[in-house]
Amino acid sequence: MVGDLLRRQLGYRGLIITDSLWMAPARAAGTSAEVAMRALRAGDDAAALLTKAAQQA
Repeated sequence: MVGDLLRRQLGYRGLIITDSLWMAPARAAGTSAEVAMRALRAGDDAAALLTKAAQQA
């Protein structure tokens, strides 16, 4: 989905990284591992699992 839209339709050739999957909506969608796997299957290259402390830095 993400890979198809950005790469094929828009011609994007860079790295695709999620926003923090530690945010409440992402955490409500499943465990960190489940949400990260969904993002990777959708075409993201990397999943950001930043803790609250890392986000404040």
